[in-house]
Amino acid sequence: MTFRSAPNEKSISAKRFLILSRMKFRSQEIFIWGGGTMKIIYM
Repeated sequence: MTFRSAPNEKSISAKRFLILSRMKFRSQEIFIWGGGTMKIIYM
């Protein structure tokens, strides 16, 4: 899954990143944040 951040959706993507970062501890996922794109890798 990839989330593309738009100029008007930076605040929304930031909130999603915080929520997904919390889920990371539950499902043990690796989140790569860079270049305005977030990639989710399931281990």
